[in-house]
Amino acid sequence: MRITFLFVVLTILGAGCVSESWNGFYYPEGCLSCEDSYIFSPTFDNYNDCYAWARDIALEQNLGSDLFECGQNCKHDPVYGSICKETIDDDLPVSSSAIEEQKIAEEEEMQNELREYQERLDAVLKNYKESSIEVSEWEESLFNSITANPSLVCFHIISTADGDKSNSHVYWQIMKEIDKLETEYAQYKDEIEYIDNNLNSHRGFIYLFVDECKKAGYTIPTYQAD
Repeated sequence: MRITFLFVVLTILGAGCVSESWNGFYYPEGCLSCEDSYIFSPTFDNYNDCYAWARDIALEQNLGSDLFECGQNCKHDPVYGSICKETIDDDLPVSSSAIEEQKIAEEEEMQNELREYQERLDAVLKNYKESSIEVSEWEESLFNSITANPSLVCFHIISTADGDKSNSHVYWQIMKEIDKLETEYAQYKDEIEYIDNNLNSHRGFIYLFVDECKKAGYTIPTYQAD
């Protein structure tokens, strides 16, 4: 019994005297899957020394995106790799030059995004102008016609209100093209002021034209029957 007791006592005492060890694992550019790039530390007696090791590498690497872990009492497993009692991964220091480089990179990325956004809007505006120029020409021609003979023009529009005869008067062509422009470009009205103003101008022309026909004694629709 005394031997057994002594063994138990020694075991308990020995367990309380297990030394603490720390190992560092450094991941350049924060790549956790790049095992060939890992940097492993020697064994340290405490966490602070392990962190100092990682800090020195971070300042030397000067990448700003590196990661590290310090593990306590680690053992190597052939299947799972390093298994530690606990791991700590505090933030690494970043040199002022790395911070400045990151800031410059972020500003360049933002400028590129703004440039691409503006180029997209410029392309949309160019396409819109090309699509709407014919409508403007039709409107000018129609305005000249109603100025010369409003009764004849308005009567002709009413007589061709049937959808099957839509091509017999430019008024209906204008209506169709305005609807088409609004369907395709209304989503850009908040972003491109020209499109917003121009679409409103086209609609304004229709209301003005309807009013001119009303003065001549004709009520013309602002939409075409199918």
